[in-house]
Amino acid sequence: MKRLLFALLITAAIVFGIWLIVIPSSLIMHQIENSLHKSNLQGEITGFKKGLFFSFTSQNFILKKSDNTLLSLDNVVGKINPLSLFLMKLPLTFHGDISGGKITGNVNLLKGKNHVNVSIDNATIDGIPLFNVMGLSGKGTLSGEFRLRDGTGDLKFSITDAQFENTSFSGVIIPINMFQSVQGAMTINGDLVRISSLSLQGDDFYARVKGNIKKNVMDLTFELMQNSSSTDKASLLFLLENYKVSPGYYVIPIRGNVPF
Repeated sequence: MKRLLFALLITAAIVFGIWLIVIPSSLIMHQIENSLHKSNLQGEITGFKKGLFFSFTSQNFILKKSDNTLLSLDNVVGKINPLSLFLMKLPLTFHGDISGGKITGNVNLLKGKNHVNVSIDNATIDGIPLFNVMGLSGKGTLSGEFRLRDGTGDLKFSITDAQFENTSFSGVIIPINMFQSVQGAMTINGDLVRISSLSLQGDDFYARVKGNIKKNVMDLTFELMQNSSSTDKASLLFLLENYKVSPGYYVIPIRGNVPF
């Protein structure tokens, strides 16, 4: 029994020694950044510190693409599975703050292919730069989940209490200020993003988006339907007269590159 206890203590000392001494913080930060580069993303990490029991903290983590900030996470706390160190893997779990909400997830940094699971709960969209980069300004509360394994995955999200500003794609005005909620589901297969369902709901209007995004090129259709004969905001429909199919029904093509 004493020999077994001694062996366990030695093993624990070796494992903790690898974490605290052999594996420097710079290596972990490098692996995070290197993993992002494979997806043409950049990461900026500040205030990174290793803790006991294979934990770590970071004051701030910024995710960028083409020098555009997409996400900013604060007070990040994470943990690494110590057994993975012997298998040349670096899976980590984390949680933190994002724009007034919470974010949790896990990612494998040393695996040959991507393995990511991330959930966001009750974050305000006006504090998430990704929406401005995409040309979607306004307010609302976002919750969603993103999963990716070996290049295949899915994205599900919802936005409630939305107050959008109108936007345009390829010169076509999209009157999204008519809507107060959004629900969406997309599948990912390599460089192809397929919209399974994407709906927008307003008091008098309903819309859905169909189509695909391949290699960052959008081939989408925006269908707008008027739920009633209300004239509220109806003046905006005059701008869409060229896309009118029948009374209260408009079909608008959205073509072009994803704006980031």
